[in-house]
Amino acid sequence: MNSASRSKLSKVIIACVFCLSSIFANPSAAYSQEKPIFYMFAKPGCYAAYSKSIQTIPLYSIKKIYPVSCFAPHHFEVFWAGQFSTKIGKVGADGRAVVSSCSQKSKEYGFWGRNANFYNYTPDEMQVIGNWTSDYGVESQRFPNRSICYAVVSTESMLFIKEIDYPIVKGHEKYDN
Repeated sequence: MNSASRSKLSKVIIACVFCLSSIFANPSAAYSQEKPIFYMFAKPGCYAAYSKSIQTIPLYSIKKIYPVSCFAPHHFEVFWAGQFSTKIGKVGADGRAVVSSCSQKSKEYGFWGRNANFYNYTPDEMQVIGNWTSDYGVESQRFPNRSICYAVVSTESMLFIKEIDYPIVKGHEKYDN
C-alpha cells in the first residue's frame, strides 16, 4: 500500500471514529434518526413526540411516537401496556376504568420526586399520569382492549408536556428503546 492510499484510509478511519464518538457523546443525535411507531404499539420505555428535540408540546392526542433512550430528550414514559380487567372480571378499556387502573398501576412503580436533582422543575410543573386507549372506529376494532399508561411532566394548567432528559419513572434507567 502506497503512502497516498494509507493517507486516504487514515482519513476515512478518523472520520468514522469522529462520527461514532459524536453519536455516543450526544444520544439525542442518535434518537433523531429513529422511525416512529404507532402509539398503540407502545411498550414500557421512553418516547418523544417528534423526531427532533422540542421543549414543550401541547397536550393532545398523537398518533406517532419515537422510541428513545430515557436519557435522551423525551416527552412520555410508558410504564405499563396491556389489558385491564373490569370489576366484574371482563376485559375492557372503558375510560373511567382505565384512568383508575393506570392510577393504581402507578402506585406499584416508584417515581423520582419533584426535588430530584435530575429536574429543573418550575413551581407550576408536576408529574402527571396519563393513558392512551384506541380511538373509536378502526383503531378500536384492531386494539379493542389495549390500554397504555404513561407519565409526563406537565404544567398545572395541563396544557403542555415538558421535554425531559432523565427518567421520571424509577427503573426506566434501563430502557434504551
